Amino acid sequence: MAQEKNTVDLTIRNIPKHIHATMGHVSALTGTPVSVMVRDLVIEKFSDPIRRFGMLSPLVDALDQVIGNHCSLPVVPEMVDSFYGTRWNLALQELLGIENDGQLQKIMVKNTPYLTVRADQVMEGRKSVLKGTALWFALFAEIAFSNADIIRRAWESVYFVPSAERYYLYVQHINALRALRQLPPFESFEFTLERDFGTVRLFRPDHYDYGAWHIIITLTPEAAAVLPGNGSTDGICFPDLPQRIFHAPAKQGYSCAAVNSQGEFESGFRFTDGRCELDVYSNGINEGANTTGLDKVISALADALENRLL
Repeated sequence: MAQEKNTVDLTIRNIPKHIHATMGHVSALTGTPVSVMVRDLVIEKFSDPIRRFGMLSPLVDALDQVIGNHCSLPVVPEMVDSFYGTRWNLALQELLGIENDGQLQKIMVKNTPYLTVRADQVMEGRKSVLKGTALWFALFAEIAFSNADIIRRAWESVYFVPSAERYYLYVQHINALRALRQLPPFESFEFTLERDFGTVRLFRPDHYDYGAWHIIITLTPEAAAVLPGNGSTDGICFPDLPQRIFHAPAKQGYSCAAVNSQGEFESGFRFTDGRCELDVYSNGINEGANTTGLDKVISALADALENRLL
């Protein structure tokens, strides 16, 4: 392989004879040399339109400067040029259905108002603005304004970092952008479990810190007639789970004493009009290292309710 300026020459071996014959026929029919046909097919197959647009678009250059001025940072000519950059770009093409420069131009124009917001989210501590940063930020905004499935898939294929806390930050950034468009927040941490007695839903309200979760339990009329309600002094014990601690707010009437399996009193919970709201926290350990998953939490609560109904 010889390299000259911005092109390289390749030698291709072991092409099947019948394929080569077909290529010769097509070459004769179209008047296009076989080498040119192969070159064009390679360029078409392996082209990265996101990278090319980021390199060549005057709009991207101008908006890179806007980000640089906003962050008081110089804009440098280097781009992300690596295996990972190509992989991320290919994933974004698939997620957003990008096929040509016209689509990228539209994404840039409609997401221009959100570029400085994204810069405030991620540029702290940076020493420069890489060429094409404005396009990368516009693509993130486009993901943020997409449906929940695309947001989840973008995390898995493009923005993934093996840390639950970083996923929490990703969701925060997504929802900050969605709020600017008055879109409903992306519910990232949400588990719903349905049983015969009703529904247990666990989620993270926007104002809760990472590691704090809210639970809403809704009963069927039949279960509400049996399980302890408002005014009961004999509540339901919280599940005993490693690295988790529960709290039922007393002000709403959800907290009360409960008798455990040893016949001793401890804190428990009850229902008001067939509904109960609880908080659960990661206890003594960072949420990202907690081995008692949130799905286990709601399963344990559901089991406790079913045991009480037996």
